[in-house]
Amino acid sequence: MAAATAGQLRVAAGLYPEDAELAELVRELGDGSETFRTLRNAREVDVRTSGTQSFRHPALGTITFRYENFVTAGDPRQRLVVFVPAADGGADAAVRLLTTWTRTGPPSPVER
Repeated sequence: MAAATAGQLRVAAGLYPEDAELAELVRELGDGSETFRTLRNAREVDVRTSGTQSFRHPALGTITFRYENFVTAGDPRQRLVVFVPAADGGADAAVRLLTTWTRTGPPSPVER
Protein backbone atom coordinates (compact mmCIF):
# COMPACT_ATOMS: atom_id res chain seq x y z
CA MET A 1 0.00 0.00 0.00
CA ALA A 2 2.83 2.39 0.84
CA ALA A 3 4.49 1.82 -2.53
CA ALA A 4 1.22 2.38 -4.39
CA THR A 5 0.53 5.58 -2.46
CA ALA A 6 4.04 6.89 -3.12
CA GLY A 7 3.45 6.08 -6.80
CA GLN A 8 0.18 7.99 -6.81
CA LEU A 9 1.90 11.01 -5.26
CA ARG A 10 4.55 10.79 -7.98
CA VAL A 11 1.80 10.88 -10.63
CA ALA A 12 0.09 13.84 -8.94
CA ALA A 13 3.37 15.75 -8.62
CA GLY A 14 4.00 15.22 -12.33
CA LEU A 15 0.52 16.40 -13.29
CA TYR A 16 0.64 19.46 -11.02
CA PRO A 17 4.28 20.64 -10.83
CA GLU A 18 3.24 24.17 -9.80
CA ASP A 19 1.20 22.99 -6.79
CA ALA A 20 3.08 24.35 -3.79
CA GLU A 21 0.96 22.47 -1.24
CA LEU A 22 1.54 19.14 -2.99
CA ALA A 23 5.27 19.85 -3.22
CA GLU A 24 5.29 20.68 0.51
CA LEU A 25 3.47 17.42 1.32
CA VAL A 26 5.98 15.37 -0.67
CA ARG A 27 8.86 17.23 0.99
CA GLU A 28 7.39 16.73 4.47
CA LEU A 29 6.84 13.02 3.87
CA GLY A 30 10.37 12.66 2.54
CA ASP A 31 11.86 14.52 5.50
CA GLY A 32 9.97 12.38 7.99
CA SER A 33 10.21 8.91 6.48
CA GLU A 34 13.12 6.91 5.15
CA THR A 35 10.58 4.44 3.75
CA PHE A 36 8.83 7.18 1.78
CA ARG A 37 12.16 8.48 0.42
CA THR A 38 13.09 4.97 -0.73
CA LEU A 39 9.71 4.43 -2.40
CA ARG A 40 9.73 7.89 -4.01
CA ASN A 41 13.24 7.38 -5.35
CA ALA A 42 12.21 4.06 -6.93
CA ARG A 43 10.42 6.23 -9.52
CA GLU A 44 7.44 3.91 -9.75
CA VAL A 45 4.09 5.41 -10.72
CA ASP A 46 0.70 4.03 -9.89
CA VAL A 47 -2.78 5.14 -10.88
CA ARG A 48 -5.30 3.13 -8.93
CA THR A 49 -8.92 3.47 -9.93
CA SER A 50 -10.31 0.38 -8.25
CA GLY A 51 -9.29 -2.49 -6.06
CA THR A 52 -9.61 -3.76 -2.52
CA GLN A 53 -8.60 -2.13 0.72
CA SER A 54 -8.44 -3.69 4.16
CA PHE A 55 -8.76 -1.82 7.42
CA ARG A 56 -7.90 -3.09 10.88
CA HIS A 57 -10.60 -2.24 13.40
CA PRO A 58 -9.64 -2.60 17.09
CA ALA A 59 -12.77 -4.59 17.98
CA LEU A 60 -13.71 -6.27 14.71
CA GLY A 61 -10.34 -7.14 13.23
CA THR A 62 -9.58 -6.81 9.54
CA ILE A 63 -12.45 -5.63 7.33
CA THR A 64 -12.05 -5.67 3.53
CA PHE A 65 -13.82 -3.38 1.06
CA ARG A 66 -13.87 -3.03 -2.71
CA TYR A 67 -13.37 0.55 -3.86
CA GLU A 68 -13.83 2.65 -7.00
CA ASN A 69 -12.36 6.12 -7.63
CA PHE A 70 -14.41 8.61 -9.63
CA VAL A 71 -12.79 11.83 -10.86
CA THR A 72 -15.13 14.83 -10.79
CA ALA A 73 -15.86 16.54 -14.09
CA GLY A 74 -15.36 20.05 -12.73
CA ASP A 75 -12.01 19.47 -11.03
CA PRO A 76 -9.86 16.44 -11.90
CA ARG A 77 -7.94 16.96 -8.66
CA GLN A 78 -10.98 15.93 -6.65
CA ARG A 79 -12.21 12.36 -6.44
CA LEU A 80 -15.10 10.51 -4.98
CA VAL A 81 -14.01 7.18 -3.53
CA VAL A 82 -16.77 4.65 -2.90
CA PHE A 83 -16.15 1.72 -0.58
CA VAL A 84 -18.42 -1.33 -0.80
CA PRO A 85 -18.14 -4.26 1.60
CA ALA A 86 -16.25 -7.09 -0.09
CA ALA A 87 -18.28 -10.28 -0.25
CA ASP A 88 -15.47 -12.40 1.14
CA GLY A 89 -13.96 -9.86 3.55
CA GLY A 90 -16.46 -9.92 6.41
CA ALA A 91 -17.15 -6.25 5.86
CA ASP A 92 -20.89 -6.50 5.27
CA ALA A 93 -21.65 -7.89 8.73
CA ALA A 94 -19.03 -5.64 10.33
CA VAL A 95 -20.53 -2.49 8.79
CA ARG A 96 -24.01 -3.51 9.96
CA LEU A 97 -22.63 -4.01 13.46
CA LEU A 98 -20.75 -0.70 13.43
CA THR A 99 -23.92 1.19 12.57
CA THR A 100 -25.52 -0.06 15.79
CA TRP A 101 -22.74 1.23 18.04
CA THR A 102 -22.89 4.57 19.82
CA ARG A 103 -20.06 7.06 20.09
CA THR A 104 -19.10 5.55 23.43
CA GLY A 105 -17.92 2.34 21.78
CA PRO A 106 -19.06 -1.17 21.05
CA PRO A 107 -21.81 -2.75 23.10
CA SER A 108 -20.74 -4.97 25.95
CA PRO A 109 -20.94 -8.74 25.34
CA VAL A 110 -24.19 -8.80 27.36
CA GLU A 111 -25.81 -6.20 25.04
CA ARG A 112 -25.02 -8.12 21.86
